[in-house]
Amino acid sequence: MRTIFLCSIALVLSGVTCTHAQNYPAKPIRVIDAYPPGGGTDIVARTIAPKFLESQGQSWVVDSRAGAQGIIGAEIAAKSPPDGYTLLMYTTNFTIHPSIYKSLPYDFLQAFSPVTQTSSVPMILIVHPSVPARSIKELLTEARSKPGRINYASSGFGGITHMAGELLDNLANVKMTHIPYKGGAPSVAATLGGEVDLTFAATPVGIPHIRSGRVRALAVSSATRSAVIPGEAWIVIASAIS
Repeated sequence: MRTIFLCSIALVLSGVTCTHAQNYPAKPIRVIDAYPPGGGTDIVARTIAPKFLESQGQSWVVDSRAGAQGIIGAEIAAKSPPDGYTLLMYTTNFTIHPSIYKSLPYDFLQAFSPVTQTSSVPMILIVHPSVPARSIKELLTEARSKPGRINYASSGFGGITHMAGELLDNLANVKMTHIPYKGGAPSVAATLGGEVDLTFAATPVGIPHIRSGRVRALAVSSATRSAVIPGEAWIVIASAIS
């Protein structure tokens, strides 16, 4: 099992001209973040902002437009003037949407042009301290013995964290109850508060709460163990279900 949170930037494309290329950027750049504040895209966008100002001499203004798994923000971006001053921060979800939605309010390939991939991080399976499982194998054993009792929060239907949960269910032959929230940050908050048993969190979102002891990390979705926090080599999920 390997689910990776990818964060990328796209430029509004339709009708864009290059008449201002010599002086670009001549004004602040609007970066639409299609997800709630505090999530992975928000952290990445705000990390880039000061470096953009330093290198380009213009502000990088993050505009949070969350909803519908990023579709609302993407639609707003697609309908913005195609002058190079509106960027969209998007994730792996956009490769999933065409497969699960009959129609979208934009044509992603026609409306946008990719600029760059900003980050690639594994998902961390985190649980509330009240969950007795101390390892991914213990968690799966519990899930098999009591189908549907363990629940997990996701960033919403069709998002990468929802797909991670469904993939784990399928590969490990378990059944957990899916509880969707309106973004990655709210799903992590629900886990912190004990509303749900677990969630899959992007590494930069989950690490502060793991370090504080408010949640416990059981596994990562990458192909190798995580070395982000020295001494904490979380087991790879795939090794527990192979």
